Amino acid sequence: QYDNLAQSPFFRYKDEQGRGHEVWFEDARSAKAKLNLVNEYNLRGVAHWEIGTAFPQIWPVQEDTFQAKILG
Repeated sequence: QYDNLAQSPFFRYKDEQGRGHEVWFEDARSAKAKLNLVNEYNLRGVAHWEIGTAFPQIWPVQEDTFQAKILG
């Protein structure tokens, strides 16, 4: 499923005990929506908490949206 207000995909499931769970995650479409906010609000850029933990679809979306610079 995709929540248009949150611009994020999610799914629901029930575990073996019948308890309901809701999982939200990022995909290329949700990343593009969030990255577009940087330009819309004239922000200075984005940062990633840990490079190795990002989902792989972020990189082509980010490269299409920005010029990346590594700082440090």
